[in-house]
Amino acid sequence: MDSFLMTTEDAVAYLKSCCKDSKGLIPRTFHSYYCGITNNVERREGEHKADYLGYVKAKDAEAAKRLEARMHDEGFDTGAQLGNGQDYSVFVYVYKKNKNTEE
Repeated sequence: MDSFLMTTEDAVAYLKSCCKDSKGLIPRTFHSYYCGITNNVERREGEHKADYLGYVKAKDAEAAKRLEARMHDEGFDTGAQLGNGQDYSVFVYVYKKNKNTEE
């Protein structure tokens, strides 16, 4: 499934690498990180009240939904609406949840 400007495996690895801690280590679990899809990264960042750690652009919305599902399988919180983006939602993003962020 090479629907990205990179392979799916590379997209997963990249998004995980965006979650490094202050020591540069990637966490072993990702339950404190949120992953979602959108058509407008800046708008969603403001709506979530979060600082995005990273995002990738998928070839199309179906590829974005598949990557979001894969990130869910990797342990990321994807909220109650997994795969609920619009037909033009091609960005898959991650951020660290905290007391101020909103899903």
